Order: sequence, then structure tokens, then C-alpha cells
Amino acid sequence: MQNVIRNSVKYLALVCAMLVALSLNAQTSDYWVFFTDKGHAEFDAESYFSEKAVQRRVLQGIQFAESDKPVSEHYLQQLTSLVNEITGKTRWFNAAWVKAGPDQVEAVKSLPFVKNVSPAMVWQQNPCASVETDYVEHSDLMQMQVNMFYPDILKQKSLDGKGVRIAVLDAGFPSVNTHNAFKHLRSNKQIIAIHDFVKDEETVWHGNEHGTMVLSCIAGKSDGEIMGLAQGAEFLLARTEKNFEPYREEIHWLEAMEWADKNGADIINSSLGYTYHRYFQQEMNGKTSLVSKAANMAAKKGILVVNAAGNEGDGDWRVIGTPADADSILTVGGVDPDDNLHINFSSYGPTADGRLKPNVVASGKAHVANKRGYYGMAYGTSFASPLTCGFAACVKQAFPELSVMELIAKIESAGSLYPYYDYAHGYGIPNAWKLFAESKDQNNASLSFVEDDGMLYVEIPETDFMTYSQHNSRFLFYHIAEPDGKLLEYKVIRVYKPKPLSILKSELKGKVLRLHYKGKTYEKTY
Repeated sequence: MQNVIRNSVKYLALVCAMLVALSLNAQTSDYWVFFTDKGHAEFDAESYFSEKAVQRRVLQGIQFAESDKPVSEHYLQQLTSLVNEITGKTRWFNAAWVKAGPDQVEAVKSLPFVKNVSPAMVWQQNPCASVETDYVEHSDLMQMQVNMFYPDILKQKSLDGKGVRIAVLDAGFPSVNTHNAFKHLRSNKQIIAIHDFVKDEETVWHGNEHGTMVLSCIAGKSDGEIMGLAQGAEFLLARTEKNFEPYREEIHWLEAMEWADKNGADIINSSLGYTYHRYFQQEMNGKTSLVSKAANMAAKKGILVVNAAGNEGDGDWRVIGTPADADSILTVGGVDPDDNLHINFSSYGPTADGRLKPNVVASGKAHVANKRGYYGMAYGTSFASPLTCGFAACVKQAFPELSVMELIAKIESAGSLYPYYDYAHGYGIPNAWKLFAESKDQNNASLSFVEDDGMLYVEIPETDFMTYSQHNSRFLFYHIAEPDGKLLEYKVIRVYKPKPLSILKSELKGKVLRLHYKGKTYEKTY
């Protein structure tokens, strides 16, 4: 009897100890565990990375670095015994994402190979779209969204993204494996690899149709007509988002970036952004968020990231989100295809540290494929980004040796407004005419500056002004900038009179005035 009592007491003591331990770690949280090094394991880059990934580095003269090595499996094994769960890992930043309680975190910190431990915040994921698919053909819109890039010139030069590999990071790709819009991609085996980072499985034909619509703007077809410019490109499809509500997508997005790198992506399209649920506007500086750091790291690996600017332009937040704030990526804003002017919801630049964003713009309204096997119309910079991504693939095909920053500069210089810029339109809509034309002047328009009684007037020649009515009037873009390029003011004026703009000369002292009208940029320094 005494043995039974003794065993019962031991059992109760054990249960109590377990309950105490559980209570101490009941409040588990997410943490990043950063390691001191990658361990001492041998690493063969050419067998770890795909042949396409190796070729990309060779072409751009990029050496393999310590950040290319995987996280030490030995470190991860030791970490596993101390935490509740390892949710993910990143070789670029040599860290693991874990779930742990306070006591567990203290134990992890004591490991000799742990550099530091920091909280991993839960982010709100914001798709840069307002989906309004109505299952109706929008052939006129489809033509507009493509024609603004001058596709005939690309066709003449046989540029369709062939040889370029594009990774699309999104919320799901339902019906891409059955929809007629992607039949050519399936038939030609242009979808090279797929992965669902949310469920950790090799299928992506489920989830939110946002990714399906985005892919259609890069390489889809509707009744034989192209919806995007990269018809010949190869694709990597990654599902990184679970739903358009709070989840821990940070690690999925980062892991997908590294997966895309390993599998040879030349370009990554990301039509997602993070804003007020996690950050303040002053933190949109390209240096604060992990996703911006990851996007810049991708550039160091020779990958161009094309990211939507965001849809906060008509809201309280108003400015671009992250990773659209990253320095080394191509950030794309939206315009209304009816007049090619800023569409109301497209987020504005600049970054918090004063850099130009967006870099360029494209249609913020698009004819898209949807998960039901039909087509419809959708709004958002989510679609301006992939439309531009298709153009970027053609530029990459034409100039394969360019580095990421050279490629961004090439695309910017092809902007319809270049060298003029502002924080709503960037350098304008990139197009093949400006990319390949020997002369950058598309017309013989001319402006004159008239100074009178302390005022500066911009005057349109009467012969030019009389050739169009108010209904078909042109637009005059102008900005006033500091000598370092930071804009103090910018506007777009609908021209319907010979003197559409007047400015006090005193407001221009020490400043630069730039105007763009009918394809020409004019500059005057005071």
C-alpha cells in the first residue's frame, strides 16, 4: 500500500512539474534566432543551385558568398530540442524562425552558436488589388494594358521574354493548371517549378485567385490575344500568402525568395505590400523591414524584384508600403489606361528618406483571367506590377548582361516621361519605342518661358495650341525640385489655353523647374 501511495505522489509531482513548465512557456511567441556562422560543413554551390541560377551569377560576374550557404543543420537540430517549433529558416540572413516561451528563449540565447534572438512580429498582408472580376470580356481594356508598352516593336525584335525565368510570389494559382489563358504555358512546359510555402507541398492550384490574375497579366492569353508581354518566359510559382488577413507570411515570402534564387529566377514579381498594420510612414525607408532587406539581397544575387507600389493613395496611409520602399527594386505605380494619369488609389512616393518611388507606372486596371475559367476586370497596382514585369522580361532578354541596377536604369530611361519624374508617375510608362528609338523626341512640340513683372509664364505656341480642341487637350507635367533632386511641388495641368502655367519667380530661387509636354522635357535652373 505504501508503494502505491509513494508512486502516486511521484506521479502527482511529475504532473505538477510538467504543468509548471507548461505554464512558464504557455505564452509562446515567434522569434528570429540569428546564428554566428554557417558551421563548418562543406558547400558545393554548383550542385546546390540550379544550372540557371549558376548561369545568372556567371553572366553578371557575381561570386557565391557566405549568404548563399544553407543554415547549419547541426545548429537547427540543437535548436529543435529547445523550442516548441522551428517554423522556417533563411540562409540569406542565417537565421531560424521559432515558436518559444520565455524560458526557452533564455536557453536558446545561451547556445554558443547563437548571435542574438529578436521578436518576429506578426504582419498584416495587404494584396495590392481591389478585385472586381465580372466574368465579362474586356477586349478594349486588354489592348490598352498591353499597347502602352508598344508591343509591335517588341514583336519586330522577337522579344517575348524567352530565356528569362520569372518567379511569381502570391496567394494562390487556382485554375492555372486548367484555364485556357495558360494553355500555351502548360503545352510548352514553361512552368518549371511550383511550391506552396503555406502548406509546404508541391501544388499551388488552390488558394486565392489573386495569383492567377497576376500571372495572366504577365503571360496570359484571351482568345489568342496576349494579356501580357512575357509569352516566352519560364515560370516559378510560389504560394506565400494564406488569406488576405493577419498571418505570419513574412517567413513564407522570404523562403520563397530564396527558393526562387536557388531555382534560377531572373525576375521576381511580388504584388504584395505591408503598411500601417506593422509600420509607421517614416519607416518606409528601405532599411527597416526584413522584406525590403530581402528584396535588396535578391538584387545582390542578380535578381530583379518588381513590386507593386500599393493601393493606399486615396486612404489615410497614402504612401508606398514595404518592400516597395527598397532601393534596389523596380516599384510600379498605377495609371488609368483611359488617360495614362495617376489612378486615384495608387500609392505615392517618395520613400521616407526621400528617394524616388514609384520608379515607373502601368495600367492599374486590367483584363485578367480568374479561377472560374473566365475573364474579368480587376483594379490595383497588383496588376500594374506584372504588366511591367512582362516588359522587364523583354528588356532582360534584349540585354542579358545588365546588372539589376543597370536593368532598372534601362527600364526607367524607357519611361514615357523620362527624364522628367514625379512621385505619382515616376518616370512614366516604360515602352519599347523609347527603349530602342535612336531619337528620344517623338514630336516637334516646343515651349517658351516668358518673364514679366516677377512672374514666369509657360507659353504654348499658338500654331501648336490651335491643332487640338479642349476635349483632346494635352497634359503639361511640371515639378519644382531642390538641386539634389528632391521634389518640392509637382502637378499635372490639362492644357486648354496658350499660357497654362504661371509661377512667381521668387518661388524658384535656387530651385530647378522641369516640365514635360508632348514627349519633351524642359529644364530651367534659377
